[in-house]
Amino acid sequence: MSKDAFWALIQEAKTGCGQDLNAMEYYLQEQLVSMGPAAAKNFHDILQTYEDLADQYGLWDAVSVIKEYGCSDDGFMDFRAWLIAQGKDIYMAALENPDSLTRVEQYGDCEFELLNYVGDYAYQELTGRSAYVDCTPEMEKRVLEEISGEIKYHPLIEYPLQPPDVA
Repeated sequence: MSKDAFWALIQEAKTGCGQDLNAMEYYLQEQLVSMGPAAAKNFHDILQTYEDLADQYGLWDAVSVIKEYGCSDDGFMDFRAWLIAQGKDIYMAALENPDSLTRVEQYGDCEFELLNYVGDYAYQELTGRSAYVDCTPEMEKRVLEEISGEIKYHPLIEYPLQPPDVA
């Protein structure tokens, strides 16, 4: 599965399931199982890489404002999965300018924890092994190199801001 196929599958699930995150989870898992173990593993690896690339202070600041009550580290991981579930355009726009999230409809408390595991669940169903265990540092590096070049970050996204400066 390529990164383009990954985003196409995310968009297909979003279009078909709307804001029903449970339905989206089941749909994605069914599709990945039908595509086979290589696709499930690649989906898992690509998702994890996009989540890692979104692990930026500026995005964490933005979601803390959106949620109005802050955001824990686990909550931020689940937010990044939710952000990916919104599709490529919204994901890329948020990294380029976290303020773009003000134009995104918020639902599901802006969290989608189970998306983190969809590829792994499908891979386990097909192989009996964990995608986490079968991932090597070389594989992670290859996926990161394939994906990172398309990311455009806001100039200040890597820096934590003080609460009065976030708004």
